[in-house]
Amino acid sequence: MKTRDYSLFNHFKTQFELFNDKIMLTTEKEQSYSFYDIDQETARLANYLVGIGAKPGDRVSAQVEKSPQALCLYLACLRAGLV
Repeated sequence: MKTRDYSLFNHFKTQFELFNDKIMLTTEKEQSYSFYDIDQETARLANYLVGIGAKPGDRVSAQVEKSPQALCLYLACLRAGLV
């Protein structure tokens, strides 16, 4: 893969594939999410965003608390090519 074709989401995609069953993050409340969990949620959110009309290059703005869901939203935007 050429360097210019490599995105931040491509890095995460590789990690999702390599560490599918490993824990990606654990919250302060001891709730754990695997790479698989995050991959599935980002795919779901990316599909939702595209389904409501978001196109690659569109800008997305959201005000959210720091949380696993915020990370998923960010990665979903990257996955869908949104800014």
